[in-house]
Amino acid sequence: MKLRVGALNGQFTPLDGSAQRVQLLPAGCFRSEDGRPAEAACWQLNAPQAAQVIAAANARTNDFMFDYEHQTAHKEENGQPNPAAGWFKQLEFDPQAGLFATYVRWTDRAQQMIEAKEYRYVSALFLYDLQGNIVQLINAALTNTSALDGMDDLLAAASLLYLPEEKTMDENLRLALCSMLGLATGADEAAIAVALSTAQEKLLKPAACSTLTDLITKKDQQIAQLSANPAGAPDPSQFVPVAVFNQTREELAALSAKVSQTEADALIEAALSDGRIIAGADEDWMRGLAKQDMATFKAGLSIRKANPALVRMQTDGKAPETLNAAALSADQHKLLGAMGLSENFLAEKDGE
Repeated sequence: MKLRVGALNGQFTPLDGSAQRVQLLPAGCFRSEDGRPAEAACWQLNAPQAAQVIAAANARTNDFMFDYEHQTAHKEENGQPNPAAGWFKQLEFDPQAGLFATYVRWTDRAQQMIEAKEYRYVSALFLYDLQGNIVQLINAALTNTSALDGMDDLLAAASLLYLPEEKTMDENLRLALCSMLGLATGADEAAIAVALSTAQEKLLKPAACSTLTDLITKKDQQIAQLSANPAGAPDPSQFVPVAVFNQTREELAALSAKVSQTEADALIEAALSDGRIIAGADEDWMRGLAKQDMATFKAGLSIRKANPALVRMQTDGKAPETLNAAALSADQHKLLGAMGLSENFLAEKDGE
């Protein structure tokens, strides 16, 4: 996966040192005023991309850093220290407003400069792929440089942060996304991308809540209602005792097993009658399979062919015809004579 480094500036809200929730990037499709990104129509930060960025942040141990003027990216070039202006660990995404750093902790020095309006803007440094999808946040900086002035120089210095041309998804990030999306731990990047796209479509359906804020507001209202009536008892008509629930569940399971057994017995008897199942070991094996997996049993039975020869007599239940001595051929008469037997031998044997 080819990745590039980008930086975009944003203004503090509010513009004072008390800001603990700072917007880092807007939501949706956006471009810098100087024309970036060059590789794609725009940068993309919707629900799927934000989920990947937040999952990568949650997989980190260390906090993210606010520095000054992206000195972290320049330090190898100019040899100057890069003191922190602030720290944050958590990210949150608002589909309307964008990506935010939460619980930001400013240093005393940075807080004084922000309150004095010596710094007014934030510039987020991030990784994005060749389609413009933002995939990971690197850090953020206090700056007074707009996106129209000096960003090319910043990106030239930030080129030291380029990842290799081909890089697979970080394992911790992949596992975090699998857990969040309900996928198996072995799911690959393609499966994760499909699941993210599906999740985005569900979020955008009119019947769903329009924003994450709606969900949070609804939960807050429920919490407020419960807090206003802490002694309120639940409505008994809406609940059943756990013991009753468990008993009902067990009875349903037993009934289901009984129905399945009855169906299996009927299918096996029919198959025994037409030779698809042979009495004995084959019958025992098929009965065991029906108990273990009804679907597999039915599939196996469906490909078996009837074999009437295994379930009926060659004479179709009729008694064998009595040999008539008169109907014997000349050769058969000679054979009886050679054996010292008379033609009456056959009638005598038939009589016995």
